[in-house]
Amino acid sequence: MRKHPHYPQINVGREENVVFYEVKGQLLVRSYSHPANPRTEKQQRNRLLHARLNSISSQNKLLRHFCFGGIPTYKNSHNAFISLHKLFFIEAGMSLDEKLLPCLLHWSLGSCPGAEELIVERKNEFILRWHPGSLTRRSDELSQAVYVVWNSDRNSWQWNANAGHRGDGMCYLNLPQNWQADQWVVWLYFRDATTRVCTMDRQIIVSANVSGVQVMYDRQAEDRWELFHDIGLRIIKEREEKMGY
Repeated sequence: MRKHPHYPQINVGREENVVFYEVKGQLLVRSYSHPANPRTEKQQRNRLLHARLNSISSQNKLLRHFCFGGIPTYKNSHNAFISLHKLFFIEAGMSLDEKLLPCLLHWSLGSCPGAEELIVERKNEFILRWHPGSLTRRSDELSQAVYVVWNSDRNSWQWNANAGHRGDGMCYLNLPQNWQADQWVVWLYFRDATTRVCTMDRQIIVSANVSGVQVMYDRQAEDRWELFHDIGLRIIKEREEKMGY
C-alpha cells in the first residue's frame, strides 16, 4: 500500500482482496481475485510475450517515445507500446515465436493509407523507394517519411524520423556498411510534421545477400496488416470511455 498523493490519510494499492486506485483524482475500488494456477501455459506465454516486448521497448526508448508517446489513457509510451501490442497479439491469435516477434510489430497507429508499394535496392548503397499513394493535399506530399529497420542477425535497430518527404519517392537507409548484406526488416510510414497525423506503416523483409525486393500491398494483405490499427484504436476508445476522458 502507498499513500494517496492528494489525500495522505488514504492508502492506494491492494489490501487482501480489495484494490484501491485513483483515476483523475477519484478513489475507486475493485475486487482482486488471485489466479488459481499462476503458471498455466497461457500465463507463461503471456509473461514471455511481456518480457520480449519489454526488452524491445527498453532497447528503443527514443523510437518508442516518438511513435507511442502521448497516446490518451496511457501514462507513458512504454506502457502504450507493450499494452497495445499484447492485446493485438492475443486478439489476433498470432504465433508468438520469440525470434519472429519483432516482424509482427507496428510503429504507427495511423489510419490513413500509406505507401502502395515498397522497393529496396541494395547495391553500393541501401536505397528504399516507395509509391506514395494518394496525395490529396500539398501537406500529404510534404509529410515526413519515417523508417524503422531491424537487423535480425544482430538484433540491432535503426530509425530516421525525417528521411525525406512522401513526394520524394525514395530515401537512403543509413546503415553500417559491413551490415548491409544482412537480413533486414523495414517499416515505413508518413507523418505530417504540423498535425502529427500519421499513415499506416508498411513493412518489407529483405533477406540476406538479396540485391533487391519489391512489394505491392494488395487488399487482402492490407486487411491483415490493418488489424493492429483497428484493435489499437478500439482499445484506446474503450479506455477513454471507461476513464471518463
